[in-house]
Amino acid sequence: MPASRLPVIIGASLALAIAVSTVALGFQALLTETWQWQRGEWGIRPMPERWQWLTSHLTHWSWGHLLWDLGAFIVLSIVCLRALPARYPLALAFAAALIPLEIRLLEPQFTSYRGLSGLDSALFGLVVAALWRTQTSLPRLLAVLGACGLVGKTGFELLTGATLFAPEEPGLYLPVPSAHLTGFVAGLLAGLPVRSPRSPPPAPCAPGSRNTFPLPAWHR
Repeated sequence: MPASRLPVIIGASLALAIAVSTVALGFQALLTETWQWQRGEWGIRPMPERWQWLTSHLTHWSWGHLLWDLGAFIVLSIVCLRALPARYPLALAFAAALIPLEIRLLEPQFTSYRGLSGLDSALFGLVVAALWRTQTSLPRLLAVLGACGLVGKTGFELLTGATLFAPEEPGLYLPVPSAHLTGFVAGLLAGLPVRSPRSPPPAPCAPGSRNTFPLPAWHR
């Protein structure tokens, strides 16, 4: 198996495991309650969330919520595994860890959290990063438009308290726009290059060959 195919296989296996687990949990209401993120208390008493910071992303409030999140996850996963397969697991892991932490610290009104939408936003951030890495005009323009669209969607949900794309189910759950923004930033950071590309150094002259580089005026 070529080494270049390994990141794709690993990422596809991870995506398949997440998709299958999400659907399976849709049939298990009691397990969904156990695996959702639930706010605990700092201090001596143990917090209810132990592994739930990870499993909460697989749980959902309804089948409508699940199917919308899962559909977006599958489409974005396909794009990411074609564009930046090596960064795919990193984007998911980064977002999975940061989103519950952000909710715990900055969203005290939420006592529980469910859904793949934060990870969907991370994959969208990874797509934006892939477009930006091309260093050509049109993809970079699309990257900027995509980032602006995500920020605009988040602002709409913050101002209205309503979902922009997912089906609204009043009384069942509320959108968590900050989780979407956190996921997007996590995916964006995971996808951007570690360092800016540099042009390769000039090849050294072969022994005995003339140096064709022009000499400075003072050295002529």
